Amino acid sequence: MVTTARTAMRSNVIPQMPKAGPLLWVLKNKLKVSIGRKICFDSYINYSDVRPSPMVRRETFLEQPVKARLVKGRKTADEHYPLKTFVND
Repeated sequence: MVTTARTAMRSNVIPQMPKAGPLLWVLKNKLKVSIGRKICFDSYINYSDVRPSPMVRRETFLEQPVKARLVKGRKTADEHYPLKTFVND
């Protein structure tokens, strides 16, 4: 298993270059898109072999009231922003 796709796509002979197969695939599809055609991913991916994502139950907190606790000594907004002007340059 590799950490990134970049590592998997590197050539074994010249590590600075991608493998010939994926490079030709990308160039062919870029050419298709540049002339206005669409890429048919159905010819590359067998969607009948793809497993559905597992259903993961997640707890919701929408109905639970949340009380913020005041912390003694917390700085106020005036102390954080002494100029009180915000300018995007």
